Amino acid sequence: MPEVVAYVDELYAADLSVGMTATITIPGETKPLAAKIIHMEDRVDPATGARAVRLAFDQPPTRAPAGLTVSVNLIVERRQSAISIPRSAILSPGTVPRVRLLNDVGEVAEQRIGFVDWPSENVIVTSGLRPGMHLLADPLAAKPGDRVRAAD
Repeated sequence: MPEVVAYVDELYAADLSVGMTATITIPGETKPLAAKIIHMEDRVDPATGARAVRLAFDQPPTRAPAGLTVSVNLIVERRQSAISIPRSAILSPGTVPRVRLLNDVGEVAEQRIGFVDWPSENVIVTSGLRPGMHLLADPLAAKPGDRVRAAD
């Protein structure tokens, strides 16, 4: 059965363990495939700062040529209720993270947020947003005080 090797930055590898689940997306396949971590190298590669993580598919893929580049999503935590937003919607994510949203009177306003900073296109917001708020996906599309309408 084919396996996948992923190289995980040492900063994030500390949160992983054998048995954790993942999804693997293979080019040309329509759905991600379920997998599990079956081995983690004890040692960090000093040249890259990463640890090798080996994964096995729950069900073998129909095709997976050796050497194929795939996308691996390691599932570190599951949350029942979470607000997830695109990282690209955050202004100044490394210093004073904030988003632009539509307030109750139809104007753009800025809101500071807290979020789980994990290397992913989407992040989990831990503070500053509530369900139902209208967020500007492109925070540079309008500035605070501009009047805009929410898309349907």
